Amino acid sequence: QIAVEVLQLTNYTRSQDNYYSSIISKAEIEKEIVGYVELLQGAFFTFGEREYIVFSNAGIVRDKMNQQKLIRLQSSIRERGILLNVGIGTGVTANKAEMNAREALRYTLKQGRQEIFWIDHASAIQGPIGKDRQIKYELISSDPRILEITRKSGLSVSSVQKLISVAEARQSFIFDAHELAQCLDVTVRSARRIMNRVMGAGLGRIHAKEAAAGGGRPKMLVEFDFKL
Repeated sequence: QIAVEVLQLTNYTRSQDNYYSSIISKAEIEKEIVGYVELLQGAFFTFGEREYIVFSNAGIVRDKMNQQKLIRLQSSIRERGILLNVGIGTGVTANKAEMNAREALRYTLKQGRQEIFWIDHASAIQGPIGKDRQIKYELISSDPRILEITRKSGLSVSSVQKLISVAEARQSFIFDAHELAQCLDVTVRSARRIMNRVMGAGLGRIHAKEAAAGGGRPKMLVEFDFKL
């Protein structure tokens, strides 16, 4: 299989006030990227001013030691004040691997901080790579229980699987609206609507209500019955 990594210098902008210093700084960053790609025995190409596409063997990229090298590259570039976000994709063709890598980068950027996500040839997404609470879930599924939950709740397959993965990682299927919103990357208002829809479908129940500090709407804790 082929592996593609899309490396993005997310907050990089070339300084017009200090043009030559900005170019030197960019060259030093690219030198570090070249060093990383050399360790992978891969090849890379620039894409615009902020992105680099790295092609290599999937087995090498899966190796934990090589993942640590990528994390160290992130840390080194961050010391320069630049965020390096990475999307990794694998596939049987270079085109499929790059499509997966760009989709993984999209998930990475949604986190609002420096991260690494990976989508493999079977459309399973994993990440954030290198973090204690790393999760893995499928973007598509043929599991009848997942499809039944999707049908009843109105949630997408990926949302159901992500919620299950997060719940299993934290060892609790109990969420309040803010936690659910963060998990599914939706607004708190949308999360409350999802909670009500899930309970209406018989897939959840109110676990507890907590009085809000200083008055206001009490915080409702809902336990989801998504256990497979």
